[in-house]
Amino acid sequence: MLLLDVAIFRLIITSVYICSGFQHYEARRGLQRLRAITQEGTNELVQLVTSSVTRSNGLLLDIERANDPQVKSIRGRVVELKKGCVLQLTFKRRLACDLVKNYETHRKKKWSPNDKREEDSLDPLAAAPRGAEIQTAVTMAIENATRVKLVVEDTEWILSASGQLSQKQIARREPSVRTHDRIKHRTLDEEMARAFMQGLGLVDDNGRVRPAKQRKLSQIRQFCEILQNSVSDDVDLVLDAGSGAGYLSFAAHQILGVQRKKKVKIIGIERRAQLVQNANNLARSLGIDSAQFEFI
Repeated sequence: MLLLDVAIFRLIITSVYICSGFQHYEARRGLQRLRAITQEGTNELVQLVTSSVTRSNGLLLDIERANDPQVKSIRGRVVELKKGCVLQLTFKRRLACDLVKNYETHRKKKWSPNDKREEDSLDPLAAAPRGAEIQTAVTMAIENATRVKLVVEDTEWILSASGQLSQKQIARREPSVRTHDRIKHRTLDEEMARAFMQGLGLVDDNGRVRPAKQRKLSQIRQFCEILQNSVSDDVDLVLDAGSGAGYLSFAAHQILGVQRKKKVKIIGIERRAQLVQNANNLARSLGIDSAQFEFI
């Protein structure tokens, strides 16, 4: 029994020694990994990012901030806005939601630290506000970073903690989507459907959705997706019971009768006579005869 206790005690001592040695090794590696990039060597990388924003859509900026208590990394890409190309930086924060900011090639006015707005206090880097030039934003993002990688089309640059900038050729990167808003593919062709949408008050004369009708339009879009996937080609009659003003009835006619070119009749059933009359009048004004669309 005594020999067994001694053996267990030696095993515990050996395990503690091994663990402490491993932790010391990891700590040394961690110090090396957390060493911030020096200012030397950053200027060239900043110039590369600045010059690539307007001429390349294959730009990807990856900044690691392992020793930053607030921000763990920063991702950069180029997006197109109405006012032109901007560099979009996404700050990946540790204890909060991501923060996204856009930076232009040239700032609109001379900026000083005293010009910061209240919303810019959310920026963990205390960077310049939106509209500041890209060079300023990237310089401040790289400050105290532990690793920086820049990819432009088929070239990759790595900025090490020592400030050395290395370059190598890689497989050509596929161009990313530069537009700020992704193109949405909807079942309902809203350009073709603008006439009935204006008639029902969903959009104004310029085709813009009225703020009070946003939720109703979302409902119509979801209905059109369900209708498109559930109605077979042999259906020739659709009944809309309790059709109200006819939002879904007109949408069904647009999907089946116009876009799919089916010979189908849409019948809306509504007990309020005024709504029945309004829907029929709108249908006739749009050139839809009673053989295709009728409210009763």
